[in-house]
Amino acid sequence: MQFGSDGFFGRGEAGDFTYFTPAHIIPILLLIAGIVLVYKFRERIAEWKGEARFRYIIAFMLILVLMSYYWRLMYVGNDWGYSTMLTGLPFDVCFWGTLFCAFMITSENDTLFGLNFFLTLTLGVLPLLMPTVIAKTGPGYYRYYQFWIEHTVPILMTFYMMFVHGKRPRYRDIWLSYGFLFILAIPAVKINEMVPEANFLFLKVDTSGMGGNVTSLFPNSQYFRFVAYSIVVLLMFHIAWFIMKKITRRSSSKG
Repeated sequence: MQFGSDGFFGRGEAGDFTYFTPAHIIPILLLIAGIVLVYKFRERIAEWKGEARFRYIIAFMLILVLMSYYWRLMYVGNDWGYSTMLTGLPFDVCFWGTLFCAFMITSENDTLFGLNFFLTLTLGVLPLLMPTVIAKTGPGYYRYYQFWIEHTVPILMTFYMMFVHGKRPRYRDIWLSYGFLFILAIPAVKINEMVPEANFLFLKVDTSGMGGNVTSLFPNSQYFRFVAYSIVVLLMFHIAWFIMKKITRRSSSKG
């Protein structure tokens, strides 16, 4: 078995990963099972002596997995043949969601939880449904496992902090998250214009041959997409907020 640029850590071929196959469905089912188990055993986990140590281990793993993306990028380039590190600059929601999660679970910070809640449980769910970026790398490649760990563990740990530590988002966290995305989008738009291979925040129409995703429903212009995304994201954040409030009120009334 090869492990270099032509093996496990290398690039696959178009179609190696396809939507709604076992390679796609199984990680999502594992995530759902993890959320259910955390909820069921939340009281035992809260009383567990090794609970804090467990969170630090998860945080270390997340940072390691995040960095491994860049190590691989330097060694073999990205999955679409671009070796420039400019295509891997940290202007993606998933990068920051993973980073925020690592610090959230170690610090138990309420603001980081709020950011993670709105970024991860809305925008962070979309790549699970249509994981465009791994269309060339199925279970035979490291990139497949790196993707699923980076995208499912922050979601799981957000529920973990809600169930085990009683964390709840605040309404102001909507605007903190929205403001953060706005700040992130400003350099992303400029770099997308300067670097032909870059497509940060999926603001450009995809021409790489990646698998389809929900961004194909939006206008072709990067600036029109920016406006459309701004409206949709704000709506998604508020929907998540109202669902959370309704669940919280129902739980309080039962208690």
